[in-house]
Amino acid sequence: MTTYLNRLAWFAALLTIIAWAFVPRAAMAYPVMFPSVPAVDTLPLPPVPSTNTPDREG
Repeated sequence: MTTYLNRLAWFAALLTIIAWAFVPRAAMAYPVMFPSVPAVDTLPLPPVPSTNTPDREG
């Protein structure tokens, strides 16, 4: 069974290479279209003073 699947995989790879070599336009005719990323409106954070913070002791 493993030998059969191995030969089948090699045959499929060979057909893919031949198709890509001889018919590149047909192979690239249907490109994968990914969905567009939605735009997210973000607001900047307000400035935080680096001195006089409650975490600091001094």
